[in-house]
Amino acid sequence: MQLTMAPAGTSLADLERNSRGAETPYDVYVTCRNLPQNDSTSKSDPIVLGSALNPVTIQWEPLGATELLMNESNPNFHQSILTNQYSARDRQLRFSAYDADSTDLTKMRPDDMLGEVYVPMSKLLETPGHPVAIPLQGKNCGPDTVI
Repeated sequence: MQLTMAPAGTSLADLERNSRGAETPYDVYVTCRNLPQNDSTSKSDPIVLGSALNPVTIQWEPLGATELLMNESNPNFHQSILTNQYSARDRQLRFSAYDADSTDLTKMRPDDMLGEVYVPMSKLLETPGHPVAIPLQGKNCGPDTVI
């Protein structure tokens, strides 16, 4: 999976100067390569869900989702996942790729999961505007399956 942070040009130093209690919104754009085929008769229909670890409750909180793309093993999602960043060094993000049959997220089952990645927000902010490739961890993911 490749994750690209926007707005371009924002650095950790800029974030730290502006982080006195204010949240800064960032869009995370997602692309995937070599997703496993979960369906027996066609390519997967991927969607990626983003979530952030709440440091107080230690619970994953949903951030949003990309659009659902049909029959695609190398998706370039156009819909970003919005995150409010208030602690660049501590904020943990999770991006989970699913083979979905509908955009109704309540209908997804555990066996629909293709894989997921965990990444600290600070890693995405190191190179704003440039993709960060992270191997997707999942049951049928090979070393060249990236998000």
